[in-house]
Amino acid sequence: MRLIPNTQLVLAGISARMGDFLANAGGGSSGAQSIIPVIPSWRLFLLSLGLLLLVAWIIHRLLSKQKFSLDRTPARDNNLNLLHLLFIVFLMLVGMSVAGSFEENSKWRFIVGALGQIVIAAAVIYIAAQSFRGRLKRGLGVTLRRWKSDLARGVIGYLAIAPVCFVLLQLMAMIPDLQDTHPLLEQMDMSKSPFLTFLFVFVAVVVAPLSEELLFRGMIQSMIRKYMKNAWIAIIVASTLFAMLHPLWSWPALFVLAVAMGYNYERCGRLMPSILIHSLFNAVACIGWLTM
Repeated sequence: MRLIPNTQLVLAGISARMGDFLANAGGGSSGAQSIIPVIPSWRLFLLSLGLLLLVAWIIHRLLSKQKFSLDRTPARDNNLNLLHLLFIVFLMLVGMSVAGSFEENSKWRFIVGALGQIVIAAAVIYIAAQSFRGRLKRGLGVTLRRWKSDLARGVIGYLAIAPVCFVLLQLMAMIPDLQDTHPLLEQMDMSKSPFLTFLFVFVAVVVAPLSEELLFRGMIQSMIRKYMKNAWIAIIVASTLFAMLHPLWSWPALFVLAVAMGYNYERCGRLMPSILIHSLFNAVACIGWLTM
């Protein structure tokens, strides 16, 4: 059972379609998956640029290992505890119950899931405002005070991690019968509804990254770091939970993606870079789905 209804309805579907897109980008006369797909030129450019950025980042971190250790990054003092997390889980279960009252392929089930993520985001913001010593801006890190540098961090972070995610998705795509297309995607393919397509993309690119980064990086990662006194342990645990709430075949790629988002959060203490990385990842997936 997945705890986040919209993750199952939106991101799971996008990830599945993204895997199909990556594995079948070149097509083939026989219709079988090719081991090495023909990559669209725009994506090949992004992957090549990202690979250069990743190599440059690795070299830079090898020369300044103290930045990689995260020992000198400021701890986000907070009073978060397990009860706060259980309250969020309770809201998720309520959302699942309400969404589950609609038919599996119903658009209303998807809409309720989207509204559920908005409620979860609002709940996390409220809890953070009461629990972080620095409140939302200097505690949780919800601020635009350094938006230019955060924008650069987000774009560069996505480009650098994209080649790794691409390879992992491609490798998992080789495993037979592991992937599946979400019924909602099949419904949208058949209905061709502009409204449903717009809502799907909006939730995937805007709502889901915002709510999930508030929860996994802002709340869970901060709480684990508080108790474990180690930033990397917090990143690994939060990233594992994030990946496990998605389809099995996407775990490796999403774990790596989550580590990149968690690392960025620890380095700067602001959520905008990780939200942007998440949003760009979903946006590229949506482009792949829309152009299929």
